[in-house]
Amino acid sequence: ELIRTARVVFDGLGRLLNVESQMQHDGIVMLHSFASGQTSSFIAPGPSYGTYSGWMTNSESDGAKGVDWALKPRGKNHLVWHRAIRAVGLQFEYVTDRMMRRGEFESEDYKVLILSQSEAIGPREAQVIRKFVHDGGTVIADVRPGLYDEHCKPLSAGALDDVFGVRHTGNVEAVEADARFTAAFAEKRIRVKLDGLHVNPAIELTTARAMGHAGSTPIMIVNRTGRGRAILMNFTMATFPNLSVPETEESAADLIGAMFAQAGVQWPLRLLDPNGARCRNVEAVRWKTGDGIEVVAVYGPLDDGRAQWRPKEGLMDRLRAADVPKPVVVQLERRKHVSQIDSPKSYGRKRTFTIQSHPWRPTFVVLSDGKLKTPVLEPARTMAPRGHKLRLRAFVPDALGRHALKLRVTTPQGDAAPWFDRSITVGTQGAEVSIPIAHNEQAGTWKVEATDLYTGKTATSRFTVE
Repeated sequence: ELIRTARVVFDGLGRLLNVESQMQHDGIVMLHSFASGQTSSFIAPGPSYGTYSGWMTNSESDGAKGVDWALKPRGKNHLVWHRAIRAVGLQFEYVTDRMMRRGEFESEDYKVLILSQSEAIGPREAQVIRKFVHDGGTVIADVRPGLYDEHCKPLSAGALDDVFGVRHTGNVEAVEADARFTAAFAEKRIRVKLDGLHVNPAIELTTARAMGHAGSTPIMIVNRTGRGRAILMNFTMATFPNLSVPETEESAADLIGAMFAQAGVQWPLRLLDPNGARCRNVEAVRWKTGDGIEVVAVYGPLDDGRAQWRPKEGLMDRLRAADVPKPVVVQLERRKHVSQIDSPKSYGRKRTFTIQSHPWRPTFVVLSDGKLKTPVLEPARTMAPRGHKLRLRAFVPDALGRHALKLRVTTPQGDAAPWFDRSITVGTQGAEVSIPIAHNEQAGTWKVEATDLYTGKTATSRFTVE
Protein backbone atom coordinates (compact mmCIF):
# COMPACT_ATOMS: atom_id res chain seq x y z
CA GLU A 1 0.00 0.00 0.00
CA LEU A 2 2.81 2.40 0.85
CA ILE A 3 4.57 1.64 -2.44
CA ARG A 4 1.34 2.08 -4.38
CA THR A 5 0.54 5.43 -2.80
CA ALA A 6 4.13 6.61 -3.29
CA ARG A 7 4.15 5.67 -6.98
CA VAL A 8 3.35 9.24 -8.03
CA VAL A 9 6.55 10.39 -6.28
CA PHE A 10 8.64 7.82 -8.17
CA ASP A 11 6.91 8.77 -11.42
CA GLY A 12 8.35 12.29 -11.38
CA LEU A 13 6.67 14.30 -8.65
CA GLY A 14 9.65 13.79 -6.33
CA ARG A 15 12.11 15.33 -8.77
CA LEU A 16 9.72 18.15 -9.64
CA LEU A 17 9.33 19.16 -5.99
CA ASN A 18 12.81 18.50 -4.63
CA VAL A 19 14.92 19.62 -7.59
CA GLU A 20 12.91 21.89 -9.85
CA SER A 21 10.60 23.70 -7.42
CA GLN A 22 10.95 25.99 -4.43
CA MET A 23 9.78 24.94 -0.99
CA GLN A 24 7.84 27.81 0.51
CA HIS A 25 8.35 29.70 3.76
CA ASP A 26 6.07 32.14 5.55
CA GLY A 27 8.66 34.75 6.40
CA ILE A 28 10.15 32.61 9.19
CA VAL A 29 13.84 31.66 9.28
CA MET A 30 15.86 29.75 11.90
CA LEU A 31 19.54 30.21 12.60
CA HIS A 32 21.67 27.07 12.56
CA SER A 33 24.99 27.69 14.29
CA PHE A 34 27.77 25.09 14.30
CA ALA A 35 29.44 26.79 17.25
CA SER A 36 26.20 26.75 19.25
CA GLY A 37 25.89 23.03 18.57
CA GLN A 38 29.25 22.56 20.29
CA THR A 39 28.61 24.77 23.30
CA SER A 40 25.14 23.41 23.97
CA SER A 41 26.24 19.80 23.64
CA PHE A 42 29.70 19.63 25.19
CA ILE A 43 30.34 22.66 27.42
CA ALA A 44 28.75 22.67 30.88
CA PRO A 45 26.07 23.65 31.76
CA GLY A 46 24.76 23.69 28.17
CA PRO A 47 23.42 20.12 28.08
CA SER A 48 21.06 20.92 30.97
CA TYR A 49 19.15 23.07 28.45
CA GLY A 50 19.00 20.36 25.79
CA THR A 51 21.33 19.63 22.90
CA TYR A 52 21.52 20.14 19.18
CA SER A 53 21.90 16.38 18.59
CA GLY A 54 18.98 15.06 20.58
CA TRP A 55 19.57 11.44 19.56
CA MET A 56 19.84 8.38 21.78
CA THR A 57 22.20 5.47 21.46
CA ASN A 58 20.79 1.95 21.47
CA SER A 59 22.00 1.38 25.02
CA GLU A 60 20.24 4.53 26.20
CA SER A 61 16.98 3.63 24.48
CA ASP A 62 16.94 0.15 26.05
CA GLY A 63 16.57 1.68 29.50
CA ALA A 64 14.27 4.50 28.50
CA LYS A 65 11.19 2.87 27.04
CA GLY A 66 8.15 5.09 27.32
CA VAL A 67 10.23 8.27 27.64
CA ASP A 68 9.53 11.00 25.10
CA TRP A 69 13.00 12.42 24.54
CA ALA A 70 11.55 15.27 22.46
CA LEU A 71 10.03 16.65 25.67
CA LYS A 72 13.03 16.12 27.96
CA PRO A 73 16.18 18.24 28.48
CA ARG A 74 18.10 15.94 26.17
CA GLY A 75 15.62 16.80 23.43
CA LYS A 76 16.70 18.69 20.35
CA ASN A 77 15.22 22.17 20.65
CA HIS A 78 15.38 22.72 16.90
CA LEU A 79 13.18 19.69 16.23
CA VAL A 80 10.60 20.90 18.73
CA TRP A 81 10.56 24.27 16.95
CA HIS A 82 9.98 22.40 13.67
CA ARG A 83 7.00 20.65 15.18
CA ALA A 84 5.59 23.79 16.77
CA ILE A 85 5.85 25.92 13.63
CA ARG A 86 4.21 23.29 11.46
CA ALA A 87 1.61 22.53 14.11
CA VAL A 88 0.27 26.08 13.81
CA GLY A 89 0.18 25.74 10.01
CA LEU A 90 3.33 27.62 8.97
CA GLN A 91 6.63 26.87 7.21
CA PHE A 92 10.18 28.11 7.70
CA GLU A 93 13.69 27.72 6.35
CA TYR A 94 17.23 27.90 7.71
CA VAL A 95 20.10 30.37 7.55
CA THR A 96 23.56 29.46 8.87
CA ASP A 97 26.01 31.54 10.85
CA ARG A 98 28.46 31.27 7.94
CA MET A 99 25.86 32.75 5.57
CA MET A 100 25.48 35.68 7.95
CA ARG A 101 29.23 36.24 8.10
CA ARG A 102 29.47 36.13 4.29
CA GLY A 103 26.62 38.58 3.77
CA GLU A 104 24.39 35.91 2.21
CA PHE A 105 21.44 36.36 4.57
CA GLU A 106 18.67 38.08 2.59
CA SER A 107 16.94 39.55 5.61
CA GLU A 108 14.31 41.42 3.59
CA ASP A 109 12.65 38.08 2.77
CA TYR A 110 11.78 37.36 6.41
CA LYS A 111 9.68 38.75 9.21
CA VAL A 112 10.82 36.43 12.04
CA LEU A 113 14.29 35.12 12.93
CA ILE A 114 14.38 32.27 15.46
CA LEU A 115 17.47 31.70 17.61
CA SER A 116 17.04 28.24 19.09
CA GLN A 117 19.65 27.58 21.78
CA SER A 118 22.01 29.91 19.91
CA GLU A 119 24.51 30.05 22.75
CA ALA A 120 27.48 31.00 20.54
CA ILE A 121 27.16 34.17 18.42
CA GLY A 122 30.09 35.98 16.89
CA PRO A 123 30.29 39.77 16.47
CA ARG A 124 29.46 39.69 12.75
CA GLU A 125 26.39 37.48 13.28
CA ALA A 126 25.34 39.71 16.19
CA GLN A 127 25.60 42.75 13.93
CA VAL A 128 23.37 41.10 11.30
CA ILE A 129 20.78 40.09 13.93
CA ARG A 130 20.83 43.54 15.50
CA LYS A 131 20.23 45.17 12.11
CA PHE A 132 17.41 42.72 11.33
CA VAL A 133 15.55 43.83 14.45
CA HIS A 134 16.39 47.50 14.02
CA ASP A 135 14.93 47.42 10.49
CA GLY A 136 11.60 46.08 11.72
CA GLY A 137 12.04 42.32 12.09
CA THR A 138 11.15 40.17 15.08
CA VAL A 139 13.81 37.95 16.64
CA ILE A 140 12.69 35.14 18.97
CA ALA A 141 15.17 33.27 21.17
CA ASP A 142 14.19 30.40 23.38
CA VAL A 143 17.07 30.51 25.87
CA ARG A 144 20.65 31.79 26.50
CA PRO A 145 21.41 33.69 23.25
CA GLY A 146 25.05 34.67 22.74
CA LEU A 147 26.77 33.63 25.97
CA TYR A 148 29.82 32.56 23.91
CA ASP A 149 31.59 33.95 20.88
CA GLU A 150 31.99 32.16 17.54
CA HIS A 151 34.99 30.24 18.93
CA CYS A 152 32.99 28.94 21.92
CA LYS A 153 34.80 31.30 24.31
CA PRO A 154 32.63 32.64 27.15
CA LEU A 155 31.69 36.32 27.03
CA SER A 156 31.44 38.67 29.98
CA ALA A 157 27.93 39.63 28.80
CA GLY A 158 25.52 38.18 26.29
CA ALA A 159 26.30 39.25 22.73
CA LEU A 160 22.67 40.33 22.24
CA ASP A 161 21.77 41.49 25.75
CA ASP A 162 21.08 45.00 24.46
CA VAL A 163 18.75 43.64 21.78
CA PHE A 164 16.71 41.58 24.26
CA GLY A 165 16.85 44.23 26.98
CA VAL A 166 18.33 41.87 29.57
CA ARG A 167 21.56 41.18 31.46
CA HIS A 168 22.90 37.64 31.75
CA THR A 169 24.38 37.46 35.23
CA GLY A 170 25.96 34.02 35.03
CA ASN A 171 26.31 30.71 33.27
CA VAL A 172 24.32 28.26 35.36
CA GLU A 173 22.34 25.08 34.89
CA ALA A 174 18.68 25.08 34.00
CA VAL A 175 16.04 25.17 36.72
CA GLU A 176 12.64 23.51 36.42
CA ALA A 177 9.59 25.60 37.25
CA ASP A 178 5.91 25.99 36.38
CA ALA A 179 4.45 29.12 34.81
CA ARG A 180 1.05 30.83 34.85
CA PHE A 181 0.78 34.12 32.98
CA THR A 182 -1.20 36.17 30.49
CA ALA A 183 0.51 36.88 27.17
CA ALA A 184 -0.49 39.85 25.03
CA PHE A 185 0.38 39.69 21.33
CA ALA A 186 -1.29 41.31 18.33
CA GLU A 187 -4.07 42.74 20.52
CA LYS A 188 -4.80 39.24 21.74
CA ARG A 189 -4.60 38.20 25.39
CA ILE A 190 -3.86 34.55 26.10
CA ARG A 191 -3.93 32.87 29.50
CA VAL A 192 -1.13 30.32 29.41
CA LYS A 193 -0.30 27.41 31.72
CA LEU A 194 3.11 25.79 31.20
CA ASP A 195 4.38 23.10 33.57
CA GLY A 196 7.90 21.78 33.96
CA LEU A 197 9.71 24.48 32.00
CA HIS A 198 13.51 24.45 32.05
CA VAL A 199 14.45 28.09 32.49
CA ASN A 200 17.64 30.12 32.82
CA PRO A 201 17.53 31.79 36.26
CA ALA A 202 20.67 33.91 35.74
CA ILE A 203 19.01 36.80 33.99
CA GLU A 204 17.88 40.34 34.86
CA LEU A 205 15.68 42.77 32.98
CA THR A 206 17.08 46.13 31.84
CA THR A 207 14.87 47.75 29.19
CA ALA A 208 12.58 44.78 28.54
CA ARG A 209 9.36 43.69 30.21
CA ALA A 210 8.34 40.16 31.18
CA MET A 211 4.85 38.85 30.53
CA GLY A 212 5.18 36.29 33.29
CA HIS A 213 7.40 34.27 35.56
CA ALA A 214 8.26 30.60 36.05
CA GLY A 215 8.85 30.51 39.77
CA SER A 216 10.90 33.67 40.30
CA THR A 217 12.43 33.65 36.80
CA PRO A 218 11.08 36.07 34.18
CA ILE A 219 9.85 34.49 30.96
CA MET A 220 8.32 35.74 27.70
CA ILE A 221 10.53 38.82 27.82
CA VAL A 222 9.74 41.44 25.18
CA ASN A 223 11.91 44.39 24.17
CA ARG A 224 11.32 47.04 21.50
CA THR A 225 14.45 48.10 19.62
CA GLY A 226 14.50 50.28 16.53
CA ARG A 227 11.45 49.42 14.43
CA GLY A 228 11.45 45.78 15.52
CA ARG A 229 10.91 43.56 18.51
CA ALA A 230 13.00 41.00 20.39
CA ILE A 231 11.36 38.18 22.36
CA LEU A 232 13.34 36.04 24.81
CA MET A 233 11.17 33.16 25.93
CA ASN A 234 13.83 32.15 28.49
CA PHE A 235 12.85 28.48 28.54
CA THR A 236 13.84 25.53 26.39
CA MET A 237 11.49 24.53 23.62
CA ALA A 238 12.25 20.93 24.59
CA THR A 239 10.03 21.52 27.64
CA PHE A 240 7.28 23.35 25.76
CA PRO A 241 4.00 21.38 25.44
CA ASN A 242 3.64 19.06 22.47
CA LEU A 243 1.07 20.76 20.25
CA SER A 244 0.11 17.46 18.59
CA VAL A 245 -1.28 15.60 21.59
CA PRO A 246 -4.97 16.07 22.41
CA GLU A 247 -4.40 16.86 26.10
CA THR A 248 -2.29 19.95 25.39
CA GLU A 249 -4.24 23.12 26.06
CA GLU A 250 -4.83 25.15 22.90
CA SER A 251 -3.44 28.25 24.61
CA ALA A 252 0.08 26.88 23.97
CA ALA A 253 -0.56 26.88 20.21
CA ASP A 254 -2.26 30.28 20.50
CA LEU A 255 0.91 31.63 22.11
CA ILE A 256 3.14 30.50 19.24
CA GLY A 257 0.66 31.70 16.63
CA ALA A 258 0.22 35.10 18.29
CA MET A 259 3.97 35.76 18.28
CA PHE A 260 4.10 35.14 14.55
CA ALA A 261 0.91 37.10 13.87
CA GLN A 262 2.23 40.17 15.68
CA ALA A 263 5.36 39.98 13.52
CA GLY A 264 3.19 40.22 10.40
CA VAL A 265 3.27 36.56 9.35
CA GLN A 266 0.34 35.58 7.10
CA TRP A 267 -1.28 32.13 7.01
CA PRO A 268 -1.67 30.82 3.42
CA LEU A 269 -3.84 27.95 4.62
CA ARG A 270 -5.13 26.34 7.79
CA LEU A 271 -5.76 22.67 8.58
CA LEU A 272 -8.91 22.16 10.63
CA ASP A 273 -10.91 19.24 11.94
CA PRO A 274 -14.61 18.91 11.03
CA ASN A 275 -15.50 20.99 14.11
CA GLY A 276 -13.35 23.90 12.94
CA ALA A 277 -10.54 23.37 15.47
CA ARG A 278 -6.85 23.15 14.60
CA CYS A 279 -5.80 19.67 13.51
CA ARG A 280 -3.57 18.40 16.27
CA ASN A 281 -1.43 15.91 14.35
CA VAL A 282 -1.52 16.85 10.67
CA GLU A 283 1.06 18.98 8.84
CA ALA A 284 1.23 20.64 5.43
CA VAL A 285 4.32 21.38 3.34
CA ARG A 286 4.06 23.60 0.26
CA TRP A 287 6.18 23.90 -2.89
CA LYS A 288 5.86 26.66 -5.48
CA THR A 289 6.08 25.14 -8.97
CA GLY A 290 5.33 28.34 -10.88
CA ASP A 291 3.61 31.70 -10.68
CA GLY A 292 0.10 30.95 -9.52
CA ILE A 293 0.49 27.24 -8.79
CA GLU A 294 1.78 25.20 -5.85
CA VAL A 295 1.74 21.63 -4.57
CA VAL A 296 0.78 20.93 -0.96
CA ALA A 297 1.63 17.70 0.85
CA VAL A 298 -0.82 17.14 3.72
CA TYR A 299 0.75 14.58 6.00
CA GLY A 300 -0.95 12.83 8.86
CA PRO A 301 -2.34 11.70 11.13
CA LEU A 302 1.14 11.62 12.64
CA ASP A 303 2.33 9.80 15.69
CA ASP A 304 1.21 12.08 18.48
CA GLY A 305 4.72 12.63 19.85
CA ARG A 306 4.72 9.97 22.53
CA ALA A 307 7.34 7.24 22.37
CA GLN A 308 5.58 4.24 20.85
CA TRP A 309 7.46 0.99 21.32
CA ARG A 310 5.52 -1.44 19.13
CA PRO A 311 6.31 -5.15 19.44
CA LYS A 312 7.62 -6.80 16.30
CA GLU A 313 5.11 -9.61 16.58
CA GLY A 314 1.77 -8.47 15.21
CA LEU A 315 3.20 -5.17 13.96
CA MET A 316 1.52 -5.30 10.54
CA ASP A 317 -1.84 -6.12 12.07
CA ARG A 318 -1.51 -3.09 14.34
CA LEU A 319 -0.55 -0.87 11.44
CA ARG A 320 -3.47 -2.05 9.33
CA ALA A 321 -5.89 -1.48 12.21
CA ALA A 322 -4.59 2.06 12.67
CA ASP A 323 -4.77 2.86 8.96
CA VAL A 324 -8.01 4.83 9.20
CA PRO A 325 -8.41 7.99 7.08
CA LYS A 326 -9.03 11.23 8.89
CA PRO A 327 -11.07 14.11 7.42
CA VAL A 328 -9.01 17.30 7.20
CA VAL A 329 -10.62 20.60 6.27
CA VAL A 330 -8.24 22.81 4.31
CA GLN A 331 -9.07 26.50 4.51
CA LEU A 332 -7.31 28.81 2.04
CA GLU A 333 -6.89 32.58 2.27
CA ARG A 334 -8.65 32.92 -1.10
CA ARG A 335 -10.41 30.75 -3.68
CA LYS A 336 -8.22 28.58 -5.90
CA HIS A 337 -8.66 25.70 -8.30
CA VAL A 338 -8.08 22.50 -6.32
CA SER A 339 -7.13 19.05 -7.56
CA GLN A 340 -5.93 16.03 -5.61
CA ILE A 341 -3.04 14.10 -7.09
CA ASP A 342 -3.63 10.37 -7.70
CA SER A 343 -7.36 10.82 -7.21
CA PRO A 344 -10.22 11.16 -9.70
CA LYS A 345 -12.00 13.62 -7.42
CA SER A 346 -12.36 17.17 -8.74
CA TYR A 347 -12.93 19.96 -6.22
CA GLY A 348 -13.28 22.90 -8.61
CA ARG A 349 -12.56 26.42 -7.44
CA LYS A 350 -12.75 26.47 -3.65
CA ARG A 351 -11.63 28.35 -0.58
CA THR A 352 -12.51 25.48 1.76
CA PHE A 353 -12.44 21.78 0.94
CA THR A 354 -12.11 18.47 2.78
CA ILE A 355 -9.65 15.66 2.08
CA GLN A 356 -9.26 12.22 3.62
CA SER A 357 -5.73 12.00 5.01
CA HIS A 358 -4.21 8.58 5.74
CA PRO A 359 -1.55 7.88 8.39
CA TRP A 360 2.13 7.61 7.41
CA ARG A 361 1.80 8.96 3.88
CA PRO A 362 1.04 12.31 2.31
CA THR A 363 -1.97 13.45 0.37
CA PHE A 364 -0.82 15.73 -2.45
CA VAL A 365 -3.05 18.64 -3.45
CA VAL A 366 -2.49 21.14 -6.28
CA LEU A 367 -3.64 24.74 -5.80
CA SER A 368 -3.70 26.95 -8.88
CA ASP A 369 -5.05 30.33 -9.92
CA GLY A 370 -6.29 28.90 -13.22
CA LYS A 371 -7.97 25.67 -14.26
CA LEU A 372 -5.56 22.86 -15.13
CA LYS A 373 -5.97 21.59 -18.68
CA THR A 374 -5.28 18.27 -20.40
CA PRO A 375 -1.70 17.89 -21.68
CA VAL A 376 -0.93 17.74 -25.40
CA LEU A 377 1.54 15.38 -27.09
CA GLU A 378 2.63 16.31 -30.62
CA PRO A 379 5.00 14.03 -32.59
CA ALA A 380 7.29 15.70 -35.11
CA ARG A 381 6.32 12.91 -37.54
CA THR A 382 4.15 9.81 -37.35
CA MET A 383 6.68 7.50 -39.04
CA ALA A 384 9.68 6.31 -37.03
CA PRO A 385 12.37 4.45 -39.03
CA ARG A 386 14.39 1.82 -37.15
CA GLY A 387 17.68 3.16 -35.84
CA HIS A 388 16.35 6.72 -35.62
CA LYS A 389 14.77 8.81 -32.90
CA LEU A 390 11.13 9.73 -32.58
CA ARG A 391 10.78 13.32 -31.41
CA LEU A 392 7.70 14.64 -29.68
CA ARG A 393 6.69 17.88 -27.99
CA ALA A 394 4.76 17.72 -24.74
CA PHE A 395 3.04 20.70 -23.15
CA VAL A 396 0.11 21.73 -20.98
CA PRO A 397 -1.99 24.53 -22.50
CA ASP A 398 -1.96 27.77 -20.49
CA ALA A 399 0.37 26.22 -17.91
CA LEU A 400 1.09 28.48 -14.92
CA GLY A 401 4.23 26.60 -13.95
CA ARG A 402 5.98 23.27 -14.17
CA HIS A 403 4.03 20.00 -14.48
CA ALA A 404 5.31 16.45 -14.08
CA LEU A 405 4.29 14.08 -16.89
CA LYS A 406 4.69 10.31 -16.98
CA LEU A 407 5.29 8.87 -20.46
CA ARG A 408 4.30 5.28 -21.16
CA VAL A 409 4.59 3.44 -24.45
CA THR A 410 2.53 0.49 -25.70
CA THR A 411 3.61 -1.97 -28.41
CA PRO A 412 1.48 -2.76 -31.51
CA GLN A 413 0.29 -5.90 -29.66
CA GLY A 414 -0.95 -3.78 -26.72
CA ASP A 415 1.83 -4.79 -24.32
CA ALA A 416 3.62 -2.28 -22.11
CA ALA A 417 7.08 -1.23 -23.28
CA PRO A 418 8.69 -0.15 -19.99
CA TRP A 419 12.09 0.43 -21.63
CA PHE A 420 10.57 3.55 -23.19
CA ASP A 421 8.86 4.83 -20.02
CA ARG A 422 10.18 8.04 -18.50
CA SER A 423 9.23 11.01 -16.36
CA ILE A 424 9.54 14.55 -17.68
CA THR A 425 8.75 18.01 -16.42
CA VAL A 426 7.26 20.61 -18.71
CA GLY A 427 7.15 24.35 -18.11
CA THR A 428 5.16 27.09 -19.74
CA GLN A 429 7.01 26.47 -23.05
CA GLY A 430 6.61 22.68 -22.97
CA ALA A 431 9.44 20.17 -23.45
CA GLU A 432 10.95 18.10 -26.23
CA VAL A 433 11.02 14.30 -25.86
CA SER A 434 13.25 11.94 -27.81
CA ILE A 435 12.49 8.20 -28.05
CA PRO A 436 15.25 6.08 -29.67
CA ILE A 437 13.94 3.32 -31.95
CA ALA A 438 16.14 0.20 -31.99
CA HIS A 439 17.39 -1.31 -35.24
CA ASN A 440 15.46 -4.50 -34.47
CA GLU A 441 12.31 -2.89 -33.01
CA GLN A 442 9.06 -4.54 -34.06
CA ALA A 443 7.11 -2.90 -36.83
CA GLY A 444 3.61 -1.59 -36.46
CA THR A 445 1.67 1.21 -34.78
CA TRP A 446 2.80 2.15 -31.27
CA LYS A 447 0.99 4.30 -28.72
CA VAL A 448 2.51 6.97 -26.46
CA GLU A 449 0.62 8.31 -23.45
CA ALA A 450 1.60 11.36 -21.38
CA THR A 451 -0.21 11.58 -18.05
CA ASP A 452 -0.19 14.78 -16.00
CA LEU A 453 0.49 13.73 -12.42
CA TYR A 454 -1.40 16.78 -11.14
CA THR A 455 -4.74 15.83 -12.65
CA GLY A 456 -4.41 12.31 -14.05
CA LYS A 457 -5.43 13.65 -17.47
CA THR A 458 -3.74 11.86 -20.37
CA ALA A 459 -2.68 12.86 -23.88
CA THR A 460 -2.29 10.11 -26.52
CA SER A 461 -0.25 9.98 -29.70
CA ARG A 462 0.62 7.18 -32.15
CA PHE A 463 3.55 6.47 -34.40
CA THR A 464 4.43 3.73 -36.84
CA VAL A 465 7.73 1.88 -36.85
CA GLU A 466 8.69 1.05 -40.43
